[in-house]
Amino acid sequence: MKFDAGVFNGQGLTGPEEYDSYKDFISRVSLKPYSLSKTVSLSAGLSFFEGGIIQNSNFIYQMGDGNSDKHFSVDSSVSNIGEKAPRKYRGLDAQLRIKNGWGKTELRGEYWWGTQTSSATTSETPTALFFSISNPYYVRPFNGAFFYLLHSFDRHNQLGIKYDWYDPNTLLAGNEINSAVGAHPADIKYNTFGLGYIHYFDENLKVVAWYEFVKNETTELTGYTTDIKDDVLTLRLQFRF
Repeated sequence: MKFDAGVFNGQGLTGPEEYDSYKDFISRVSLKPYSLSKTVSLSAGLSFFEGGIIQNSNFIYQMGDGNSDKHFSVDSSVSNIGEKAPRKYRGLDAQLRIKNGWGKTELRGEYWWGTQTSSATTSETPTALFFSISNPYYVRPFNGAFFYLLHSFDRHNQLGIKYDWYDPNTLLAGNEINSAVGAHPADIKYNTFGLGYIHYFDENLKVVAWYEFVKNETTELTGYTTDIKDDVLTLRLQFRF
């Protein structure tokens, strides 16, 4: 077993600079690869993130439930300025590796959930502070996961299948996502199924051919009443040095 913990500045890779004095506590406990048999090994982990960002606006939108209807409600108290808006993430992951007569098979899975503060138009962590009433803070409960099935035939050839989803607002779904409740495209759940081939020329050079079928949930928001055409084909050459 391994345990890591730390107190961190900044917003991570999404933020070019630190913009408040709040700190984030991050920890992880993990099971290093453990042999279940001569051909099967297992590794796993639990992750914990407790933090937040400073509120530079007094307008904070959160999900409420009034008159049995789910909707965003606003708190416009001046005392909100300078308070901490939450960023709380929890995670579980596991990896199972199996050696067999056809090569090596690996199943990976990871699940995340928590609370995220961002804006009306995106669920990403803000890269800079908001400075206007027209760009208030939005607090949403979220979850997401991804699952990989990989098979390596030898040192050079690998096939992969991946399924993932990201739901930026777990309290709204389908036609509940509409302008009447204050929802935006940033509240829409996406499911993605991908598959592809990876060829390793050596340990430093590989080529990837991957296709992703992306499906958004249908809502009552303009432009998202049906599944939009946003499948992705990726051809990538990667060199490590």
